[in-house]
Amino acid sequence: MKVAVRIHQGVKHVWYACPGCKHLHNVPAERWHWNGSEDSPILSPSVRHFTPAGEYGPEVTHCHYFVRDGRIEFCGDCKHEFAGKTVELQEPTNVPDNS
Repeated sequence: MKVAVRIHQGVKHVWYACPGCKHLHNVPAERWHWNGSEDSPILSPSVRHFTPAGEYGPEVTHCHYFVRDGRIEFCGDCKHEFAGKTVELQEPTNVPDNS
């Protein structure tokens, strides 16, 4: 299993481990197209985690990627060592329980 599916406040979320950020990421399945596979997941469009522009400075992208066929394809604008690389998703651990 490369992703975990949990319901949080009535919304289905897809959870997966990010080797670049070294923690879990998740997206609400209703907002991203998810193919329904836990072993060879596909999410579209791309997912981008960022700090918005504000009093602390301009908008900053931290992690930007595609999930395709069980792999995470990092875009070049990531702020970690996996920028521009593709790696296999690993089984997520410490995923929150349904709530």
